[in-house]
Amino acid sequence: MHTAAVNSTDHHALRGLADRLRTHWGGVDVLVANAGTPGPCGPSWENDPHEWWSARQDNVHGTFLTCHAFIPQLIEREARIITLASNAGLHRWPHMSAYSVAKAAVIKLTENLAAELRPHGVRAFACHPGLLTIGMATRQLDGRPDPGSWDERIQRWYLREHAAGRTTPTALSTRGALLLAAGAADHLSGHYVTPDHPALTSLALSRASPSEA
Repeated sequence: MHTAAVNSTDHHALRGLADRLRTHWGGVDVLVANAGTPGPCGPSWENDPHEWWSARQDNVHGTFLTCHAFIPQLIEREARIITLASNAGLHRWPHMSAYSVAKAAVIKLTENLAAELRPHGVRAFACHPGLLTIGMATRQLDGRPDPGSWDERIQRWYLREHAAGRTTPTALSTRGALLLAAGAADHLSGHYVTPDHPALTSLALSRASPSEA
C-alpha cells in the first residue's frame, strides 16, 4: 500500500499526485473524492461567516479540485468517480447549514460531471455512506462539547440515533462503495446513492456465499 498526504484544496499538489500515480501505476481506475468537514453548528446567523464559508471551501472546492486534477486520466481509462455526499445535502439539516449547503453542491456537481463525462465512458456517483460510527462521527461518540452548546445538542441527537440502531454498519457502507467502484451499478451514474439502495443491496446479496447471506 502506498499513501501520500495532499491538501485537497491545493490544486498544484493534487495534479502532482495525479502525475506520480500515472507514472508509477499507469493511472487511476477509481477516484474517491472524500473531502469533508462538518463546519459550524447552530443558527446560520450566529455562525462565524469565515467558518461557514471555510466548510464550503473544504467540501465543495476540495471535491472539485480533486476531480479536476484526475479527470484527464480517468477519461483515458474510462474510470469511475465516487464523491462523498450526505443526507444533509439531499434534505435540509437545520443548525448545520454550512455542511448541508456544501453537500448539496457536491451532489449537484456530481450530477453535472456524470452528464459531461458520459460520452467519455466515465461514471460518477454521489454516495452517502450513511450515518457512520467512524470518521467525523467519532467526535460525536467521544467528544465533550460545551454544555448547552449547539454542538452538544447535535451530539445528543446523534447518540439517540445510534442507540436506536439507526447508524449504518461500516461493512454495509464499504460494500456499497466497492460495488460502485467495481462497476456493478454503472446504470446509477449521476445518481445520489446510499449503501441500502435496492440496486446495491440486491447485488451484494446475490454475490454473497450461502454462509454470508
